[in-house]
Amino acid sequence: MAKRLIDSESSVSVSVLVLDKPRKPSISLKQSYGVFVRGEMVNITCSVDFQSSRYSFYLHTSEQRRLIFFAEHRSSFITFQVQAAESDYYMCECGVNVSGQRKYSELSEKLHVAVIERPKMPEIELNESARIFLTGESVGIVCRVGAPSTVRGFYLYKGDSDRSLQQIREPNGSSSVSFQVVVNETGEYRCAYWTIMAKRLIDSESSVSVSVLVLDRRLEPEISLSLNFTTVVKGELLLLTCTAPVQDSVEMFYLYQRENLLDVAPPLIMKGSQTVVFNITETVNPGVQQYDCMYTTLIAERLISSQRSNPVILTIKDHVRKPTCLLEFHDYLLAETQNATMNCTAPIPYPSMTFLFYGISQTPIHSTQVTDGQSSAAFDFLVPRFRNKSVHYSCSYQVDIGERWIESDKCIPLRSDGIFLKLLIILGSGLLLLLLIIILICTIVIVKTGICTFNNTMIYKIVRSVKKVKSQGLYPRVKPPLRQKDCAPQEVFVL
Repeated sequence: MAKRLIDSESSVSVSVLVLDKPRKPSISLKQSYGVFVRGEMVNITCSVDFQSSRYSFYLHTSEQRRLIFFAEHRSSFITFQVQAAESDYYMCECGVNVSGQRKYSELSEKLHVAVIERPKMPEIELNESARIFLTGESVGIVCRVGAPSTVRGFYLYKGDSDRSLQQIREPNGSSSVSFQVVVNETGEYRCAYWTIMAKRLIDSESSVSVSVLVLDRRLEPEISLSLNFTTVVKGELLLLTCTAPVQDSVEMFYLYQRENLLDVAPPLIMKGSQTVVFNITETVNPGVQQYDCMYTTLIAERLISSQRSNPVILTIKDHVRKPTCLLEFHDYLLAETQNATMNCTAPIPYPSMTFLFYGISQTPIHSTQVTDGQSSAAFDFLVPRFRNKSVHYSCSYQVDIGERWIESDKCIPLRSDGIFLKLLIILGSGLLLLLLIIILICTIVIVKTGICTFNNTMIYKIVRSVKKVKSQGLYPRVKPPLRQKDCAPQEVFVL
């Protein structure tokens, strides 16, 4: 200004504070609560407002400034992890290097940490009288505490896992709860509960462990049929064998037909035996039947029922009925040999049939297979003299049932003697005609005898008339009536 140097007014003042040591650090809890259970970890944070390339933090407890932690850090704060052992006050301190000298801050404010005892462990027990369980069974486990008013829920743990298997919240003031667990393997179970203490939920100590012993093998018998085929005929011997595993001591076996327990006499089980045989011959009916078995065994003082075995499926066919047969002779009885025909007829036709013919001593002499729809067959043969009795011959038939040939019972043939029978009919007719002639003659004789009786009656009447005349003093001679040719001559005299 007008070629002069002129100074301006001075600015406002700025204060510059030069610190030769750190300020008092601040101390705080990382958790939102100040009450801890003995043994829990307490996170204590210490921070300082001072610029430095490296910091040293010290954590002290109580009034005596007992150092419990020391740590160096590049940040201006640090978090100490302290295991809560008892209630106490905590303070922290910070140290830094300033111009080559070690400078320490003042102690922080006191931080109080309250430590309480963990709630006592609950009691645990099985709500079952059994000492062993089957895979898939439900087991009741009871957890019980002494002070139910503060309990807010229960945990169930398996093994050493810290993750609860089940939880039951708000037990409504009850001192115990029952967990239902489906067991699949042997294991150890324990329980705990949580309660409200110092306005926070605190878990109790875990209970002792209780063992649940699970039978890890299948109790399943095997069932088998005494035959090598499953299509059978009613009346055949049917034996079902039920076998338990060798390690089981069987108390009783049971046999089922589908869902029905069969009323078969329970067999006597010998000690140490794992096998029994059921005879079902008399219980089967035609149709498709399904059978299976089970058993009971005693394990760890518990009577356990096994699984039911895989079923045996039987196809029951009705009994093959006896055929009817007719033995017919075609020649005279006294001939050296006779031509004979055996006719064999089944009650019903089968898809595949074979007729068997038997001769003397029931020796097979012929067989004939018939086509579908036919139910009879005939066989012609020669019969020697005196070998023509029907008991010497018979027939039966075989049918295909379940790829087996089943033979019927042998029939007892009816006899038809052919020509000899015709002669007997003619002779009988002649005898009948002779008998009719004799009857006719007898009839004529009887009629004639009846006329003679009539004449004698008339004579008796005449005699009575003569007697009446005699009583009047007359003695006439009376001639008898004319005689019939076939009546004996008679004269009547009146005395």
